[in-house]
Amino acid sequence: MISVIIPTYNRGNVFYDCLNSVINSIEESDEIIVVNDYKESELNINRIERKDKTITVLNNPKQGVASARNYGAEHASGDVLLFIDDDMIINADAIDKCSETLSSTQKTVVNADWIYLPKDLEKIKTTQFGRYLISIGFTSLEGWNENLKWTKNTVIKANGITSQFLMIKKIDFDYLGRYNENFPFAGFEDSEFYLRMNKAGFQPVIDTRCLIYHNEKDRMSLTPFLKRKFRGAVTRKKAVELGFNDFEIKYSAQKRLYYSFLIKIEFVLKGLMNRLPNIKAFDKIYTKLANQQVGLNIFKGYTSK
Repeated sequence: MISVIIPTYNRGNVFYDCLNSVINSIEESDEIIVVNDYKESELNINRIERKDKTITVLNNPKQGVASARNYGAEHASGDVLLFIDDDMIINADAIDKCSETLSSTQKTVVNADWIYLPKDLEKIKTTQFGRYLISIGFTSLEGWNENLKWTKNTVIKANGITSQFLMIKKIDFDYLGRYNENFPFAGFEDSEFYLRMNKAGFQPVIDTRCLIYHNEKDRMSLTPFLKRKFRGAVTRKKAVELGFNDFEIKYSAQKRLYYSFLIKIEFVLKGLMNRLPNIKAFDKIYTKLANQQVGLNIFKGYTSK
């Protein structure tokens, strides 16, 4: 039995797309646990056709995706846990193949391969920001793992995990101590969990036979991307405070002065980016300005009080 755990935070129709894909992918004996991490409103799934699938909706008593995942796991009945982010669109074939990989190995956790939805990839190619995302490898799991030798239709040993689609035996999840709930936002809870896995002799793998889709249609613009970088830096700072010194960012006095100046003229830089003609000849300039904005938002997040 698989318990699918979906933490969600105010994602609207993106979440419903995800939930529908899960309903259409699992067996009747499996269960779905949705954990609402958005305190401002209850989550209404009456609009969803359940198709005789068991769905439990919980309100997270704490705050943050790590605690939401743990809370879902506490209520799970399955011997296999499948953590899915609320912006993933999955399929039965991915579940079957990843389950096969998990059941045939010991001390293993399994990620599925993912790419952006093909229609969204075509759409973002028409914008400078979209072409920027493609150029930095942000639109595929392969791009996120540029240091791995990527092979299709096989199982790759990974040097990290992503909980966008993470399958793990419940007994192993409990043994490893679950997610660290000290992180305020998503990101480094995965890195910290991987370090504990590695120490305990577990090997994360990516099953590239399992292809799912990352549905970020509500975040395919610069502003939410920069907010993500800011939140990630806040979480990174928390990781350093918890003793993970490998995540430390050391800013020289000159770099601090540089970013402090950029903060004062940030609106000017954003205005310049918005005024660039949307033609590929200007993409290199846009990339330099975007990278500057990314670095600035990481600085603001990492140095925030």
